[in-house]
Amino acid sequence: MNYLYYFYPGLIILGVITSYTDLKFRLIRNRHLLYALVYGIAIYIYIFLKSYHLSFARIILSITIAIGIAYFLYLKRLWSTGDAKLFIAFSFLMPYSKYEYLFKFPPLVLFINTVIISTVVVTILNLKYILNLNKLTRSLIAKEELAKLFYIIVIAFSVTWLIWLLFEGLAFLDPLLQIIIIYLSYSSIYTLIFKIKGHKLIFALAILMGIVMRLLIQPEIFFSLGKFMNYILIVLKYSIFFKLLSSLFSANTSPVKDKKDNIAFAPFIFLGAITSETPFIHFVFRLLQFLRG
Repeated sequence: MNYLYYFYPGLIILGVITSYTDLKFRLIRNRHLLYALVYGIAIYIYIFLKSYHLSFARIILSITIAIGIAYFLYLKRLWSTGDAKLFIAFSFLMPYSKYEYLFKFPPLVLFINTVIISTVVVTILNLKYILNLNKLTRSLIAKEELAKLFYIIVIAFSVTWLIWLLFEGLAFLDPLLQIIIIYLSYSSIYTLIFKIKGHKLIFALAILMGIVMRLLIQPEIFFSLGKFMNYILIVLKYSIFFKLLSSLFSANTSPVKDKKDNIAFAPFIFLGAITSETPFIHFVFRLLQFLRG
């Protein structure tokens, strides 16, 4: 019998209970997460005693990745503390995934499934906002947003390009893990640079040093208008995309609104866990290929 089956009862019970409490009360109780943790530990002990092939180091690394993803989304205020802890709990109950040949660690599969499902549902819930082109356009061309976009382009051109050089040596990592690490690095650098923006001299020196380094290492981008414009367009495209995505989620997670109006993420994470052992990702990949033509 596949040892994964031992985890399914705890995973399903945790998902049903936390989805119910999150939908009804916008609350994920710590005791339910604790019960799942105890259940998971008991199953792991049983598996090790039965001498099933399961790497302890791999489990620790997998949980570390889950904690990193959950903590980042919590810092970005996309998830509550309960959502973050629930993601870690589900990851703990998923020691293996059928998509190992694509994503080496189960939390990555759980993460991508959760993101796809929640994005589709949140987009549907916000169709009224999306179809309101005047409001959408105003939010994108507001003075503060345009100023922020300008700073993003400047920082991307002068500082964050270094990330690609630093991560060239990590080609052996899982592709999704590479994307997450790069995104975390980008976000951390942007946060740091924006914090020192008020100190104009330090900010200017950081930008100037970055431009000089790029001139020395990648001079071609300064002397090719085509490469320069292509780079700027890529930065603009991704900046606008993440702005729209952020707007969709923040529309339902604002701390100003009543708590019951906020998104209940427990059902999304639960569905992400359930679909981790189905052809869901293959279906999404095929759909994307079809839409591309």
